[in-house]
Amino acid sequence: MVLNGFPIIPQKMHIFCKNPENVLKSTRIMCIISILHICRIWFPKTYFLGHTDNMVFTESTRKYFERIPHRVRSALANSKSPVPFEYEDEPFFKSYEALYRLWTNRDSQRSVAESHGISRRKLVELEQSFVHCGALGLLPKLSFLEIDARLEQLVVLIKRARPHERSNHALRISEALGFPGGDLEIIRLVQRCHGYGHRMKEKDIRYFEELQHILNSAARQRAKKKAMHDAESRTKSFLNFNRDHLQQRIELMKALSQIPKKRQVRPVLTRFGISPNRFYVLKNRYMVYGVWGLVDLVQQGRTREKISAELELQIIEQRLMDPSLSAPKMIKN
Repeated sequence: MVLNGFPIIPQKMHIFCKNPENVLKSTRIMCIISILHICRIWFPKTYFLGHTDNMVFTESTRKYFERIPHRVRSALANSKSPVPFEYEDEPFFKSYEALYRLWTNRDSQRSVAESHGISRRKLVELEQSFVHCGALGLLPKLSFLEIDARLEQLVVLIKRARPHERSNHALRISEALGFPGGDLEIIRLVQRCHGYGHRMKEKDIRYFEELQHILNSAARQRAKKKAMHDAESRTKSFLNFNRDHLQQRIELMKALSQIPKKRQVRPVLTRFGISPNRFYVLKNRYMVYGVWGLVDLVQQGRTREKISAELELQIIEQRLMDPSLSAPKMIKN
């Protein structure tokens, strides 16, 4: 039997429909129970929490992104242009400038390495990353915490369902479910990485959702490792906008940062093949995320209609408190 596209466990369905008010609720619960049954984890003290691509930042990574908007605004204030570009303490600009000198100006590796304060070995690594990943390969490598993906999803689920719930509640449930590596410090860090900090503002939640999307997109594009530039023909292939879209946007922002008046923006956009609407989207993202805001976003797959976070959390809690509960008993309660 199939219900809303999900195969379900054969049951006496009339049990769930005796009370018309419970029809919708029973339908939703049966959908999630069917998934649990298919995954063969409908056992005491277990629950299905799927894989997530989200990343839990270390403290240094989180502070790195927190400082970017201030640095971009500071660069804009000190610039004579209406468009910001290079800002302080961003490793990308030093790496990009080093390769520009190496490939376009044909400076020696030794002189480039010495002037930028990097080793020749590091310069070779940057060059290889640039060849395979383009400008994306020059973005700084960030540090993340390796935690159980189910733990991260559980923490986010609880905050979505009950924004003011204490972290201890997530810790107790994670321990009951047997998720490894959970402690209050990790749980609070996960909350901050998804915008559920002390202020609990919707703006912060949207900020971190977009940041997670950017980082996931960058990671997936790096993994493809296509030949973006040709090391055998450095001067001619340094600029390759057809393949390296991030480089195109970097060069666009660089060109716009050199013009003093707004009315000169449109001719530059035409030269780079960027529409005004698209440019303002990129500019707004640049103001918030810096060079990371220019990364191509990978389209996120659509998900089926889900039950509410509160109902999902209630099912977990009831199942943990009484493993003998069946679907009909949950609905009656």
